[in-house]
This record gives sequence, structure tokens and C-alpha cells, in this order.
Amino acid sequence: MEYLERLEDAAPAAELDQIERYVDRAITLTQGRVGHYYETKGRVLALRGEFEAARAAVAQAVELEPRTARDYLRRLGDEELVYSAEHKELEVFTYDEVPRLHMPQPYKRTIARWRERAHHLA
Repeated sequence: MEYLERLEDAAPAAELDQIERYVDRAITLTQGRVGHYYETKGRVLALRGEFEAARAAVAQAVELEPRTARDYLRRLGDEELVYSAEHKELEVFTYDEVPRLHMPQPYKRTIARWRERAHHLA
């Protein structure tokens, strides 16, 4: 999965289809009770540009992952999602959505630098 996220061009649709079939099968076999399968599904959907569906899958992953589990903080790409007492909720947004979010400007500037760095690395 990670190698598809690092491609310069769009991930091949056939590979995304195959991964999504495997993930959907894993979700079915585990009766939808394993959070990290939803996290992987969210990654596939994000690669397809289906960001609303990706958010829903990641939200399901966070909801299912026991907060005391070793792998509660799942990785999406290279960034770790972190939830602390100061946050009301945990969500994933596209870079273009960040300017409209209610958060301190220094955070927004940092995210803009991440975007610029990712663009140069691609």
C-alpha cells in the first residue's frame, strides 16, 4: 500500500481495485470489528480522491481501535495521527481544506510547509 502512496503518478486503478477487494474481504471476515482494515480502506479511498468516504473509513478505524491497544495511533502515510485531551475530535483533511479549519495560524503555516515539502519530494 505504501509504495502506491509514494508514486509520482496516480496509482494504477487495477491495483487499487485489488487492494480494496482484499480489504473489503478482511472487513467481512472480521465482521467489521478490526479498525486497521478501515484505516487501509481509507488510504485506498484517499488515493482514488474519494475524500469523504476516506474520512468515514478513518473515523470508523479510530472508533474501533481500543484506546489502550499498542497500535491505537495508526499511521497514514508518514504522519502519525495523535489524539490528546486538548482535542475534541480527530479527522483527516486535504491540504486545500486547512485554511478554513478552526485552528491556530502557526499550525496552518506548519501544514503549508509540509505540503510544500511533499510537493518537492514528489
